[in-house]
Amino acid sequence: MLMLGFRSNSDSEQKQKQDTGSESECDRTDDSETGSTEGSPEVGQQKSVGTEMDDKVSCLQDQITRLRAEFDNYRKRTQREWEVQRDRMTADVFKLIIPTLDNLEKAIKHGQETTDENEKLAAFHDGIILIYEQLKVAASKEGLEELDIIGQEYDPELAEAVGIVASNEVDNLVHTVVQKGWRYHNELIRPAKVLVTRKCSGS
Repeated sequence: MLMLGFRSNSDSEQKQKQDTGSESECDRTDDSETGSTEGSPEVGQQKSVGTEMDDKVSCLQDQITRLRAEFDNYRKRTQREWEVQRDRMTADVFKLIIPTLDNLEKAIKHGQETTDENEKLAAFHDGIILIYEQLKVAASKEGLEELDIIGQEYDPELAEAVGIVASNEVDNLVHTVVQKGWRYHNELIRPAKVLVTRKCSGS
């Protein structure tokens, strides 16, 4: 019994030593394998990451190039469309002015063909009035509007006072328009020059 127990202990110790030896050998094997290939996976991974980054950079550069080309095409297209629209608007204005040019030409021809000075003067006067009225109508159709401010309270936002007129009536009214003011689509493009009333102190 003692011998069996001794052998049993000896066998177990040997088995533990074998197990311990085998584990350390596996560890050493793993370590040696890891040590021998330590650089390879990392280098391969670095190369893979580097290649991936290069691809991304190349892709971004391609996208930027395409965006630049698209923006340049958009800018050129918008410029062409704006020029076409501008030409159409200019043509519409000229269509309104052409009848005025026709009447001006008729007045000039009539004055050249007539020998009577009084008739020439009358034709010239009538022609000027007609041309003025036609130009006002053409400008009005395009949004140009004359300021109608006579008799209204003086507004420095709409007019510039260039003189004073003594009055027994209400003070600070627009008495006379020296130079007309104009709006274009409700935007003031030229203020009027006016004479403003000043109530006399003795009244």
